[in-house]
Amino acid sequence: MHDFNKAAALIVTLGILGMCMPSHAGDIETGLDTDSKTNVYVRPGDGTTGYSVDGKTQLVFPGNGKQGFTPDGKLVTVTPGYEREEEPQTPPQSTQAAPSAQGIIAGGYELVYIPAGEFWMGSPDGEGESDERPRHKVYLDGYYIGKYEVTVAQYRKFCNATGRTMPGQPDLNGHDNPVVGVSWDDAKSYSEWAGMRLPTEAEWEKAARGGTDTKYWWGNSESHDYANYDGTGGLDRWSGMGPAGSFPSNGYGLYDTSGNVWEWCADWYGGGYYGSSPANNPAGPTHGSFRVLRGGSWYNAPSGVSSANRNRSDPGGRDPNDGFRCAK
Repeated sequence: MHDFNKAAALIVTLGILGMCMPSHAGDIETGLDTDSKTNVYVRPGDGTTGYSVDGKTQLVFPGNGKQGFTPDGKLVTVTPGYEREEEPQTPPQSTQAAPSAQGIIAGGYELVYIPAGEFWMGSPDGEGESDERPRHKVYLDGYYIGKYEVTVAQYRKFCNATGRTMPGQPDLNGHDNPVVGVSWDDAKSYSEWAGMRLPTEAEWEKAARGGTDTKYWWGNSESHDYANYDGTGGLDRWSGMGPAGSFPSNGYGLYDTSGNVWEWCADWYGGGYYGSSPANNPAGPTHGSFRVLRGGSWYNAPSGVSSANRNRSDPGGRDPNDGFRCAK
């Protein structure tokens, strides 16, 4: 009988840690890894995740559900040939929703994977502002983007590590609130320090839409049940900004892409850029005076928090309603 304790963790080196997936009784495949020494079983779930036989360590199997990585980055393939004598202990269940199986952690910051493909960018004729048109189809390669806006606590760690001055925050802005009062330069510096970058405007909009073509990611009608914007009602009880993640996530699992605080993007702003934007992986104009802000904030009217709405500001400015999220 093989030793279950030799079921070393097969874990993606990008850093997915500690995610617990639900049990799928009767939906288990077993085998040996390619060194024919380590016993593993695969609890397929969504086809990409499983657990080692000790019931503690998550395995990640991209694609065909039969391959994974050792901690040193070696690719191994699970092959048939091992039959369990007893059911391994079911892994403990998390009290929080498990992150996406394709998510990663970078610098203590959770990112969600946005798959490659096309989407409609901008607003149709008769809707939105002139700089949101023409509506056009854009193709983007796959990328990662922050599940939440960068918080006060996360930005403070950056300041402590680099000796930068922590920007003043509103009186009610707790550790879990999005950090504000940061310039584009500040946001870029944090992103690079954490091994990431700012999203392009196109990346931001695709992620914010959550797979939809509607005015807001939840539909075409404004609703305080999905976003923090001017006024209160529904789930929106804040007269100012609220903690990150206070509203439901969109179809990609992202929070607060509409309202709460404006978010810096990597691009220079160009009011007529959509008329000449490349169809594949657009990165904005090559030069300009202002950088792009997206998403709207707690004080904006509903039109300001639509998925296509655009804004801009001096990259050196530090507005108390401007924050950001990272990409990779």
